[in-house]
Amino acid sequence: MHIFNFYFCIYLQISGVCITC
Repeated sequence: MHIFNFYFCIYLQISGVCITC
């Protein structure tokens, strides 16, 4: 599931929600 987490993190970064990435 590393690939899923990777893309999910990118989605959060684009959305401006990712803080811990």
